[in-house]
Amino acid sequence: MARVTNNLLMTGAQGAVGKQIVYKEINGKSFVAQYPDMSHVQYNDAQKEYQKLFGLASAYASGVIKDPERNAAYEKKIRNDKRLRGKSVYHTALQAYMAKHSYKLSSAQQHKILQYYLDKFLLTVPQATALAYLVAQQKLSNAIYQEINKVSKATATRHLQDMMSQGIISFQAKGAGAIYSLAHPYPEDPNTPGKNNIDLI
Repeated sequence: MARVTNNLLMTGAQGAVGKQIVYKEINGKSFVAQYPDMSHVQYNDAQKEYQKLFGLASAYASGVIKDPERNAAYEKKIRNDKRLRGKSVYHTALQAYMAKHSYKLSSAQQHKILQYYLDKFLLTVPQATALAYLVAQQKLSNAIYQEINKVSKATATRHLQDMMSQGIISFQAKGAGAIYSLAHPYPEDPNTPGKNNIDLI
């Protein structure tokens, strides 16, 4: 990625140009980079499910801002909640939909899934600790592994690579700050409740 300097026309520019290059502004400085080729990216089931959920949330939020009554209701909600002040109606509605429909596991379900992995795979204590975190939070990174296990980056990398080689985890996002998700399928709990379908504003 190249930095743009001494160019009045390009300084501050952002966005793609003909799917060839992308202009970015980072910390007040302008950069130009090659347009990312996403044609060969393969998404796992968890990523596809999240993309589907995000699409539904986006459609819901767009519907809210087109509906004067619901839009006004969200504006009132934003005014009355200090945590929401400064946010747009669209992003508040998007966040509300995601929160209502995101799937959360109960403690009993988390324990059942964790026990399944412990019985099926060979894990060290630090790996088991990280797995418990992953099951509960549904994401894991090298930095998080280091923090919860008090190990070096090199050790965390080695442990995570071992978990990947066993087929326990996979990349959800690669590169710096890579995020890991569960890769190996586990039995569905017949008592698992469905997603929350409570009506929003």
